[in-house]
Amino acid sequence: MRALLEDHLGSIWIAVPGGGLLSYDRTPGIWAQYVRDPKVATGTRSIGDMGVRSLCEDHQGTLWVGTDGGLFRFDRQTQTFAPYSVKEGLKDDYVDAILEDGKGCLWLCTANGLSKFNPHTGVFRNFDAGDGVTMGQCRLPTGYKNAKGEMYFGGSNGLLRFHPDSIRDNPFIPPIVITGFRTADKPVLLDSAIAETHLLTISYRDNVISFEFAALNYTSSEKNQYAYKLEGFDNEWTYCGTRRYATYTNLDGGRYLFRVKGSNNDGVWNEEGASVAVIITPPFWKTWWFTALVWLTIAGSLAGVVRYFEMAKLKRQIMHLELERAMERERMRISQDLHDEVGASLSHIAIISELAIKNAGAAGDVTQQLHTISHLSRAVVDSISAIVWAINPRNDKLDNLAGYVREYASDFFESTPIECRFDFPDDLPSYPLSIEVRRTLFLVMKEALNNVVKHAHATVVQIGLSFTSAQIELRIQDNGTGFLIGDTPRHGNGLRNMCTRLEHIHGFCDIQSRPDDGTRITFVVPAVQEIPRL
Repeated sequence: MRALLEDHLGSIWIAVPGGGLLSYDRTPGIWAQYVRDPKVATGTRSIGDMGVRSLCEDHQGTLWVGTDGGLFRFDRQTQTFAPYSVKEGLKDDYVDAILEDGKGCLWLCTANGLSKFNPHTGVFRNFDAGDGVTMGQCRLPTGYKNAKGEMYFGGSNGLLRFHPDSIRDNPFIPPIVITGFRTADKPVLLDSAIAETHLLTISYRDNVISFEFAALNYTSSEKNQYAYKLEGFDNEWTYCGTRRYATYTNLDGGRYLFRVKGSNNDGVWNEEGASVAVIITPPFWKTWWFTALVWLTIAGSLAGVVRYFEMAKLKRQIMHLELERAMERERMRISQDLHDEVGASLSHIAIISELAIKNAGAAGDVTQQLHTISHLSRAVVDSISAIVWAINPRNDKLDNLAGYVREYASDFFESTPIECRFDFPDDLPSYPLSIEVRRTLFLVMKEALNNVVKHAHATVVQIGLSFTSAQIELRIQDNGTGFLIGDTPRHGNGLRNMCTRLEHIHGFCDIQSRPDDGTRITFVVPAVQEIPRL
């Protein structure tokens, strides 16, 4: 048995070597065992892998258990143990004796000296040779408190006697100062003292920096505690114990704030501490102006590419326009040559033929041949005139087409008994037409008018023209004999030719006819023709 305790309820607590902690409740006569079990975590009915060495009940009836693994507080209601160890500030985890003073604080004799524990704050204060505590290591449960409140602890170097009230805490809040700054483990020379410096500017090449600091408390200064934080890099405070420096490596460029706080030997902290701002200049490729320059270069390159393609497109358009103008000039020259040379020559032949007919007299064969020459010459002149009109670029307008259709149809039916009527809009626009559209519409109209004269036996023919943004319609309707659509042996080739011509310019032909009810032919072409790619 290492320790024996009777609590305020009359229960007996026994620390048994190798058997953990036993308790005996006298009223019901029940024993309970809190075993030492390394497989069971510290918790209900277990104090873990610990050997119990000392027991203490404070004035509030709380049971404290000292073990070779730290100090434990026993909760009677939950039957659990709460641990305190060197992680919480205990001098050593080997606790041989526990005594309570008049203020409710616990004094612990450990294998490495004396500790004072405040259960209300959870703060430990440790004493060593610097405080006059030279008793050495506690190896036996030798704690004792007399009626005056004096405490006695025995150690490997002798006996320690003191009254807890004679040991006073140091209330002094120590100033905290930054005492040095290093890069690559070399001191940095500054224009003023580091403690008076508010801003440090260094290069990204100085990728290892260190700060040195101190708490200006000279009572057991070796017990001063420190914590630091680099805002912009650290999320939490780093508690470094008595170490008085902090080191950082490979920081990114930017602005940081180094803060340090500290305590005196009794754990009184200066929470405000000291601070210094640090600016790390980034490499040029991480600066805002370099990033902006890169983006501007990318934007300029993209703009250059877009401009290159736009210029190429513009050049193609210019070449296309120049080609169109050259074609227009060539069409103008051809139309003038046909009119001036071929047309004039054929007209001259026709006039001479007519004079020869008048002078031939009764020579029948010669007269007939001259009539044929005159007729063919006039037909060629008319054809040349139509060709000249078709290729002349000045006529590439819808209103010019309407005027020429009206003029040609009027002349065509002038020597026939057929009445020609027109249904043209009054406000027909000067819409541009290609030479293919004008020529095709004229030729299919000419073929349709020839069919009316040769086959329809009509007395009235009506020619209509309409225009929308999508299509152009040319209609020819007569009151002739008509025919069955499926029975067109007489002029089937002419109808097929008209449809074929229209298909070449993406148009179509609609024919409606019934016997004795006339014929209606509608020619439809798109209003906008595709421009061939160069």
